Amino acid sequence: QIGGPAFGHFQEVEEVFPQFWELVLLVIALCEGYRISVGWNNPKEGVFSLKDDYVPGDIGFDPLGLAANLSEDELYALKTKQINNGLIAMIS
Repeated sequence: QIGGPAFGHFQEVEEVFPQFWELVLLVIALCEGYRISVGWNNPKEGVFSLKDDYVPGDIGFDPLGLAANLSEDELYALKTKQINNGLIAMIS
């Protein structure tokens, strides 16, 4: 059971589920591998080159369909707001 002060919870997770960090690393590697396969060209076609139809940050993940009914201008404004709010959050 995990309890006590919050600063020690990560260490307690390792005691309860020893493979926790390996699982986290595997999930991150799978997500990044998928993102790379969506956005980047094969290295044989050119090193460090993005696909022509790739928009950075757009990997086609919209499970709730929030962007399906938006025009290009509305979608651009929404993405700009999201980036700006993310930057403000990182600064604060």
